[in-house]
Amino acid sequence: NAYINRGFIYASVRQVDLAIEAWQEAIKLDSKNIKARENLARIYLTIGKEGASVKEWNKIIEIDSKYAFAHYNLGLIEGGRRNVDKAIGHYNKSVALEPKFAAAHNNLAFLYSINKNFKKAEKHYLLAIEGNKKYSKAYTNLAALYDQMKKPEKSVLQLKKLAIETPKDPVVRNNIGFLLSQSGKLDEAIKWYRESIKIWDKYPNAYYNLAEALEKKGKHAE
Repeated sequence: NAYINRGFIYASVRQVDLAIEAWQEAIKLDSKNIKARENLARIYLTIGKEGASVKEWNKIIEIDSKYAFAHYNLGLIEGGRRNVDKAIGHYNKSVALEPKFAAAHNNLAFLYSINKNFKKAEKHYLLAIEGNKKYSKAYTNLAALYDQMKKPEKSVLQLKKLAIETPKDPVVRNNIGFLLSQSGKLDEAIKWYRESIKIWDKYPNAYYNLAEALEKKGKHAE
């Protein structure tokens, strides 16, 4: 613990080499010290040593095969390398171990959407939301997926659910208005733009979209 704490202190003042040395010393004392290895894996990634990071995450999995977070981080790394199939494999292992791991479900869904596997993408976005009802990224990603699938009603529905969870978010309301406007539902779109402006009265996108919607309806003045 002393070496782990020392490593955190060094890392906090950007003494990366000393932080690495401290955590390596902790591992010398206990080769199964997951916390020390996790700290090394993270700091290696921040300094561009992906290979060393991957090695530590894999070592952690050898120590604890049920550590979902290690698979999640390997998914992040492989996804960043554009090794989509490998990333999908790690995220699937992660959610198998932690079924309510919202971030892993969200990332897995995004990769499935890249592969045009919309059914699996939808499933995992919904599981991400089930795991965290306030996970705005999953709602917006799912809405984008439905838009891609030419299902605007479902897209709007997800954003409306997000609006309930985020009562002070003007961007969500503006986005709802935009989708409704695209579908020709101008009266409802105008309502959502006005809600957005009510929350943030200096939101330029909402003003622009509202003006455009009013023009389409022939309402040039309030």
